[in-house]
Amino acid sequence: MNTYTFQTNGGFSINADYYPAKKNEKNVTILYFHGGGLMYGQRQDLPDIYRRMFSNAGYNFLAFDYPLAPESSLADIHSGTEECVRWFWSAFRNENDGELPRYILFGRSAGAYLALVLARRLISLGLPGPERIISFYGYCRFDEPEFHRPSPFYLRYPLIDRALLEDAKNASFVTSGPIEKRYSLYVCARQHGDWPLWLAENEEELKRYSLGEDDLSVLPPAFLTASSSDEDVPFRVSKRMAQRIPGSVFYPVYYLEHDFDRDTGRAEGRQAYEACILWLGDLCKG
Repeated sequence: MNTYTFQTNGGFSINADYYPAKKNEKNVTILYFHGGGLMYGQRQDLPDIYRRMFSNAGYNFLAFDYPLAPESSLADIHSGTEECVRWFWSAFRNENDGELPRYILFGRSAGAYLALVLARRLISLGLPGPERIISFYGYCRFDEPEFHRPSPFYLRYPLIDRALLEDAKNASFVTSGPIEKRYSLYVCARQHGDWPLWLAENEEELKRYSLGEDDLSVLPPAFLTASSSDEDVPFRVSKRMAQRIPGSVFYPVYYLEHDFDRDTGRAEGRQAYEACILWLGDLCKG
């Protein structure tokens, strides 16, 4: 594994971890964005067992940090993820005589949201887009009713004062947020039912960074999975996206938590990644 650091046009540093394929090299790189409600999380959050499954299947794996809210706006976050891909293109071409890389965008939860919107952005700019998208319990818009009302799941925690979010919003930007230090920010926002408004200045900005049916219809094929009892992002969201994105597959999991792959001792997580890799193998030949 190699760690790289690059500077963005916005003046902050982003770290990325690169894991080369172990065998059966396919010359395809998976670009990974972590979850965390856009408020917390780190590039190392994917359990090693799953990353190794991709590496053993022949895929290079590149995991990025990115700017986090509320210190950074939604616009800054998306600008940061676009710069991640541009940095990857540049680094790859420098080492491969100008050859354009083949790549896949992969994200879990908020990272899946970033991957989906980023793919649409690159397509709209006429830039080389991903060959495929992998979305684990993701979303593509902020107008789901559950995002705008107090969450019964997060209200099970002691109520957190909004002052925590106000203080964070006025602090210096961060690009990596350990769960033990920043999870409370997301819990607070979901408890008060105004999480999206801590990401953007207004509803118009939220719409600008959301995908409608027409946007989904031009994306490359995606592998989408979610749990039927997801307490964080409604199950219907992934199911609906799979119906709109051409050539996609929806892999349902039943009666488990939002991040059902967190417990690596459970068969359901491993089976979902096995299904994903099998799907990629059918589509990423050549």
